[in-house]
Amino acid sequence: MLINPQRHFVKHLADASKPLLSRSLASHSSTNPHHFYTSLFCTLIHLFLRCRRLSKAIAAFSAMRDYKFTPELPHWNALLHHFNCAGLVHQVMLTYQEMIFSGVRPNVATKNVVVHSRCKVGGFDKALSFSRDNEDYRFMSDVVTYNTLIWGFCKFGYIEMGFGLVSEMVKRGVNCDSFTCNILMKGFCDKGLLEKAKLVMDTMCSGLITDGTVVPRDVVGFNTLINGYCKAGEVSVGLQLIGRMTKESLLPDIVTYNTLIDGFCEMGDVDSAKSLMDKLLECDISKVVDGEKCGVVTEVRQRPDHITYTNLIGGYGKHQQMEEALALYKEMLGKGIEPDVVTFSCVVNLLLKTGRFSEAKYLFHEMIRVGVTPNHVTYSSLVDFLFKRSDAMAAFGLKSQMVVRGITFDVVVFTTFIDGDMKGVECLMQQMKAHNVLPNVVTFTSAINGYVKCGMLEAAIGILQDMVSHNILPNAFTYSSLIYGCFKAGRKEIVEGLYEDMKMRGLKDNIFILNAFMNNLKEGRIEEAEALFKDSLFKRLVPDRVNYTTLMDGLFKSGKDSSALEVTEEITAKNIGFDIISYNVLLNGLLKGLHPTEIIHKIVLTAASEAKRADIIFKVHKKLVAMGLNLNLNVFGNLITILCGLKMTRRASSVLEEMSKAGFHADTVIYNAMIQGHCKSSHLQKASDVYSQMIAEGVPPNLATYNILLGGFASAASMHEVAKLQLEMEEKGFAPNGTTFDILICAHGKSGNMKESIRLYYEMITRGFIPRISTYNVLANNFAKMGKMKQAMELLNEMQTRGVPPNSSTYDILVTGWCDLSYHERSMKKLCDAEARKLFTEMNDNGFVPSKTTICRLGPVLAKPGKVAEAQRLLDRIYKTKI
Repeated sequence: MLINPQRHFVKHLADASKPLLSRSLASHSSTNPHHFYTSLFCTLIHLFLRCRRLSKAIAAFSAMRDYKFTPELPHWNALLHHFNCAGLVHQVMLTYQEMIFSGVRPNVATKNVVVHSRCKVGGFDKALSFSRDNEDYRFMSDVVTYNTLIWGFCKFGYIEMGFGLVSEMVKRGVNCDSFTCNILMKGFCDKGLLEKAKLVMDTMCSGLITDGTVVPRDVVGFNTLINGYCKAGEVSVGLQLIGRMTKESLLPDIVTYNTLIDGFCEMGDVDSAKSLMDKLLECDISKVVDGEKCGVVTEVRQRPDHITYTNLIGGYGKHQQMEEALALYKEMLGKGIEPDVVTFSCVVNLLLKTGRFSEAKYLFHEMIRVGVTPNHVTYSSLVDFLFKRSDAMAAFGLKSQMVVRGITFDVVVFTTFIDGDMKGVECLMQQMKAHNVLPNVVTFTSAINGYVKCGMLEAAIGILQDMVSHNILPNAFTYSSLIYGCFKAGRKEIVEGLYEDMKMRGLKDNIFILNAFMNNLKEGRIEEAEALFKDSLFKRLVPDRVNYTTLMDGLFKSGKDSSALEVTEEITAKNIGFDIISYNVLLNGLLKGLHPTEIIHKIVLTAASEAKRADIIFKVHKKLVAMGLNLNLNVFGNLITILCGLKMTRRASSVLEEMSKAGFHADTVIYNAMIQGHCKSSHLQKASDVYSQMIAEGVPPNLATYNILLGGFASAASMHEVAKLQLEMEEKGFAPNGTTFDILICAHGKSGNMKESIRLYYEMITRGFIPRISTYNVLANNFAKMGKMKQAMELLNEMQTRGVPPNSSTYDILVTGWCDLSYHERSMKKLCDAEARKLFTEMNDNGFVPSKTTICRLGPVLAKPGKVAEAQRLLDRIYKTKI
C-alpha cells in the first residue's frame, strides 16, 4: 500500500469534484474522466519504475486496481513490459492476471512479454504452455515468441531444446529470421559446439524458407561465430570468417575486430592483436555496398574504440608487459578516445601491480573528476594494494567511500577485506550476514590463509570448524594453507590429522600440498622428497613450476647436480617454463662462484624465453651480467635473437640501440633476427626499413635474409613484393635453396596460382631439393579443392618415395577431399567412399587424430543408411578419447 501522503494524493485524483482538477482539466473530465485517471496512474507507475522506486510502483498499481481503473490494451502491454524490464517477474504475472480478470483480451505482444518474463528465470514449463495456448485468443505465437523461448533455453544451457523448437516453428508456419539463427549460434558457441553453430549459419541462413522468405546472414551472426572460435582459441578460423564476410558484401564492424583482438590477447599473442589494430582499424579502408545507390560501393574507415584499447591494455597486463600497456593508454588519450570504468579499473590495477601507487591514486581521482564512477573492481584493487603495504587506515577510508557512493559489497569485496584485515574477520563476517552476502569457500580460505600468515594457527583451525558448521565444505586449497602453516609453526603432529581429514572428504592432493611436504623434506631428507615427487606423478598429479623448483633447489644443495639438471630437462620437455626464482636456483646451482660465458648465456636465455615474458628474460640477462658476463656482440646478438623470436621487436630495438651506444655494430645475423621478428609480427614495412638500413650501413645480406623477407611477404599474400624480392635476389647472384622453393611454392599455391606452384615444384626436385611436408600439403590441398584427387594421391606416393612421411594435416586434406568428391560426383560415390575409408584406417593406424572437419565429413561416408547420426556420435567419441 502507499504511504499516507501518496494515498492522500491518489484519493484526490479519484475525486472529480475537486476544484484544482476541475479547473485545469474540465474539458477532458467531461468527456471521459475514467480514461484520464487511468492514464495518469499508468504515468505515475512508469515514473516510479524509471526512478527504481519499485515498491511504490507496485503500490500505485494496486491503488489503480482498487479504484477499478482499467487501462486499455496498449497501456497494459506497456506496464507489463516496464515491470519485466525492472526485473519484477512476479509482478508481471499478477498484472497479466489482473488484465484477464478485467476482461481485456491480450494480443501477441502481451504473450511475448509474459513468455520473456518466465524464460529469464527458467520457468520454461509455464512459458511453453503459454506460448501454445492459442485457442482462447484467436492468435498464434509469432517469430518473436519462439525467438524468446529459444533465447531462454540457450541462456540456461538447454540449446538442444531450443533447437528443437525450430521444427515446431516450421510445422506452425512461423518463419525463422536472422535473430533465430543468431540466438541458436550463440547457444551452440556458448557450449563449445562450434561446428553445429557453423552448420546453423550454413543451412538456416543460406536458402529460402517455405514461403520464399530469405534469411540473410548478417554481421551479428558472423560476430557471434567469430567470438565462439576466439573463445575456443581458434582465432585463425575467426580471421578466415572475416574473408568470408567480405565475399558476401558484409562489412566487419568494430565489434568484429574487438572480438579478434580479445581472442589474440587471451591466447597470449598480444603483438598480433596490436598488429591487427594497426593494420585493420587504422590503415585499411573497408568497402560497403550501398543498397540505396544501386550497388555503388562506398568506403568506410574503421577506428579503434575504448573497448579495443581496453582489450589490448588488459592483454599486455596479463603477460606482464606493463610499459606497453601504459603506452597504449597514453595513445588512447592522445587520440581523444574516452576511457570507461573498465579501462580505468584495468589501468589502476596495472599501476598497482608495478608499485606505482601515487599514479594509480591520481588516476582514481581523475576518473571521478571526469564523471566516471569507480565500481567494486576499482575499489577492490586499491584496497588489496593498501592492505599489502600495511596501510589499513587508507583501505578503510576507501570502504567508507564505497558506502557513501552506494556501491554494493559482493563476496569479492568482502573477501578482499578479510584477506587484508585479519583483526576484523569476525566483524566482516557479521556484515556479510547483515547484507545477505553468503561467504563462500574462497572467503573462508582467505581468512584461514591470512591467519596462517600471521602465525595464528589456532584461529585458522577455528575458521575451518566454523566453515564446516555453515555446511561449506573446505577444498584442497583450504587444507594446503593449513598444512603449510602447521609445518611452518613446527606443529607436524597436526598435519597428519588434517591430511587424513582431507582424504576422508574425498579430496585429492594438489600441487600446493605437494610443495608443503617437499619443502619440509628437502632440508636433509632429499631422498624422501624425491620419493614423494615420484609418488605424486604415479597418482597423476601434475607438478607445477614451484614443485619442480623446490626439488631442483634441494638437489643442488645436496650436491646432486646431475639429478637437478635432469629436473631442468623435464621442466623444458613438459613446457612448464621457468620464472625468475627458477632461474636463480638454476644459476646459483650451476655456476657456484664461476663466471658465466656466452654459451651459458645463450642456453639460459633460451630456457628463459619459454616463459614468453620480457621481464624474466631481462632479469636473467642482468643477473648474468652482474655475475661477471662479458658484454660483447655475441651476447647482444643472443638477446636480440631471442626477443625477436618471441615477436618482442620493441624490446629488441631498444637492445639494438644500447648495443650501438656500447660501440658494437650489428652484423648480418642480428639484422636477420630483427627482420624475422618484424615479419613474424606482420610488421612488413618495419622489416623493409630494417633491410634498407642494413644495405645503407654496408652490411651484406645473405640468402637467409631474402628467405626471411620472402616468407614474410608470402604470408601476407603480397605477391608483387615477393616477385620484386625474387628478382633482386637473382640480380645479386643468390641461387634459391630448398627453403626458398618451399616458400615460393606455398605462396603461389595459397594465392591460387597452381600452375606456377607446380612449375616451381618440378624445378625444386630437378635441382635435388626435397620439399617439406607443409609444401606437399599445400599442393595436395589445391588438387583436392579442384576435385583432382588422382593427382593428390600421386603426390602422397611421391612424398613417401622421397622419405617425407605424411602428417595429420596430409590425411585430413586427402580424406576430406575424397568425401567432398563423393558428395559432388554421385557416379563415383562408391570409389570415393572406399578411398576415404582406406585413408582414415591408415591415419588411425599411424596414430593421427582427425580434425573436427574431417570427423564431420566422415560421418555420412562411414555410416550405414539411417545411421548417420549414430556414426557421427561414435566418431566424436573417438576424437575426444584420442585428444
